[in-house]
Amino acid sequence: PSYARSWWIDKKLFQLERRAIFSKQWLYATHASRFSKPGDYRTFDIAGFSIIVILGKDKVLRAFHNVCRHRAYAVTKKECGSSIVLGCRYHGWSYDTKGKLTKAPEFDKVPEFDKQSNGLWEVATSVLDGMVFINLQAGSVVDFDFTTSTRRLIRDLKARTFRTEWKIEVKSNWKLVVELLQDKPIVEAELRWYQSVLAWLTPHDETEIISEGAFIKRLSSKLIMTIRVLPQTGSNSVVECVVYEAHSWRKSYHETAIEGYERAMRSEIQRIESKQVELLKGNYISTNQDLFSDMIQKHLAAERSLGKEIHPAAQKGALTNEGQDDDEMCKEIDLEHSSISACTSSAMGDLDW
Repeated sequence: PSYARSWWIDKKLFQLERRAIFSKQWLYATHASRFSKPGDYRTFDIAGFSIIVILGKDKVLRAFHNVCRHRAYAVTKKECGSSIVLGCRYHGWSYDTKGKLTKAPEFDKVPEFDKQSNGLWEVATSVLDGMVFINLQAGSVVDFDFTTSTRRLIRDLKARTFRTEWKIEVKSNWKLVVELLQDKPIVEAELRWYQSVLAWLTPHDETEIISEGAFIKRLSSKLIMTIRVLPQTGSNSVVECVVYEAHSWRKSYHETAIEGYERAMRSEIQRIESKQVELLKGNYISTNQDLFSDMIQKHLAAERSLGKEIHPAAQKGALTNEGQDDDEMCKEIDLEHSSISACTSSAMGDLDW
């Protein structure tokens, strides 16, 4: 089958994808080796969901929605950092590394206010050989049906350390990015040249899928890279590449190889963007979208049966009458210039309420 123009750019479809795919699947988030001491945290945004992953004092990695329980403001706007206290700058609410509310200015004397029930909303987290996966759907069962080759790559990555990373903005729908990155090995002519010059670098075509929009790739006997496709809107994405290396005295060789792979990846991104342009003109047909289509159709059928939208990632809290009014106000806001609600922590300051 081919897919209509709306499959690649429609805002309402993107919101459906957030509910049908990214709210329900186990997603690769980061690697445990990126966290060395209690309080180390990383914040990331995927399909409009802002998530914090933090290492607790008990050495346990936990993930939380990056949303203050007071006024839904983002607790942290930094990509990474280290602090055993996560403090919201809007009204000073603070949380510990387990997400528990530790300070709520002006609320100490409020009758029946319960700190215990106002901690950060936790996200289901599972760590497999150092790979950190999250699932926004409450009560999700951990089920990683990885192949033997995928598990071998994951175990090999555990023996390596972080070397470098880069992010590339892509003017393309995330589904096309995933399809084309999966379709074609990221090995350009210049990269083959690097490998021929550096004979110790054995060419590898090992690329394995680890979650929706995430891959793990063996670059050489010493280097392994993770790739995440992070949807931003229906027509824009970010590709995150993180390189890990095994100990070697040939650091300069590693640097040369990594530069080659980064150049190759950027070239691949340009190819994907050109395919997106061709696709919207009707000159390119994509046929490898069955899995995504199936997920969307099943979720849409469930919504139609229930007669309303189903938000698996939604967190329910006890709202006051004023809170309910605020919630209804947000539902009525029609923000034409954005595919993300103005009232979320990812709204980029559109409505700091």
